[in-house]
Amino acid sequence: MSDVRHKKIIDGFKKLTHKSIVDGGAVLRVIVVSVDNDNLVQCELEGLQIPDVRLRPIEDGSNRAVLIIPKKNSYILIGSIENRQEYIVLSVEQAEKVLMKVGDMTLDILDKVINLNGDQFDGLVKVGPLADKLNAVEKKLNELIVA
Repeated sequence: MSDVRHKKIIDGFKKLTHKSIVDGGAVLRVIVVSVDNDNLVQCELEGLQIPDVRLRPIEDGSNRAVLIIPKKNSYILIGSIENRQEYIVLSVEQAEKVLMKVGDMTLDILDKVINLNGDQFDGLVKVGPLADKLNAVEKKLNELIVA
């Protein structure tokens, strides 16, 4: 983000809140316009566009973190990072999904879906189909015992 763009955002914050906002200390409630690749959030505060707000607190390329991806048109709290021209999501009102990675384990929580280590059910058991198969095996076993 350019110095001019950063200054424009800070000046916009000052006008909107009628307070003196010290660079590096702003925490604001904004609306989510869009989320890009589960990495950046585009926000708006009373017409002021705030681009490229980070979801990850530290960008080290490891993707090991807990990320809460906000829903579009929901409120989030953002804060500026130290004296840099960067902003980060601090809290979300409504989550679209939650992504977690610890070591080689991944957990994705979406609306009505939980994926553990991907979506092929290698880490979770589908209880309904398992119960159906067990019931079928039990039925066959009972038929063999009776015969």
